[in-house]
Amino acid sequence: MNKELLQNELQKLINEGRILRVMFYWKAQISFSFSDEDRKLARNLDAQKYVLDKEYNSFYTRSSLIIEKILPNRINEFHQCYKLTSENKLAKYDISTYLIRVQCISLSRDYELEAIKLFERQLSILESAYDTLNTVVFNIENDIRQNIYVDELDSAEHLLDKGYIRAAGSIAGVVLENHLKTICKSVSSITLKGDETLYQYNANLKSILGNILWGRIDAISRIRNLCDHAKEETPTKADVLLLINETRNLLKEISPFLIEADIKKLGE
Repeated sequence: MNKELLQNELQKLINEGRILRVMFYWKAQISFSFSDEDRKLARNLDAQKYVLDKEYNSFYTRSSLIIEKILPNRINEFHQCYKLTSENKLAKYDISTYLIRVQCISLSRDYELEAIKLFERQLSILESAYDTLNTVVFNIENDIRQNIYVDELDSAEHLLDKGYIRAAGSIAGVVLENHLKTICKSVSSITLKGDETLYQYNANLKSILGNILWGRIDAISRIRNLCDHAKEETPTKADVLLLINETRNLLKEISPFLIEADIKKLGE
């Protein structure tokens, strides 16, 4: 998922939505308070040539695709603003009917106001999608990372079963180091130089993880070092199995989301 492309498309849609909001009010001949941003977007707009239903339908179709991916829990709400369903028994109006009727008949003020209100709800959903984009993309990237890490640990375990003790330990050590590096990057108070070691990542996180978790990581870090330096003591199969299993556990126990929650608690 390309975050930059999504951000650009979302911002484009939000800008189109703000122009549409101006035109909904203009079509209904209802005055409202323009923001400076609204004025900037609508400055070169030819209201007489603006085809509201055409522009809205393009906006609706493209926005639906993005909201379905980023805010799937709100896609039904977005759709119901456009078209009433049997589930929405309390509502009287929808945007699709308004756009058809406004072309040929005069509508009651209530209907016009309700259509504007429904559109503004859609626009607010789209703006919410922009606000949550970073979290959604991070969640997806984190899931992908976790799956890769699990596969690498499975490979390490396979090598260990075949008797390649140091190689298995090295792979597990890389997984652990990369995971801690990702955690450090998710903490705004931690600044990385780019050449940190596993020991340094763990040290950076000590105040957040606490002594017990820090100590567990420190212990298996020593096993990883034995695997990477052939001149030192030879690690045993049991040592490397501990490194692999503890790394699996730590992937589950320490996530950027849990770290963020812990930081918030510290600030309360």
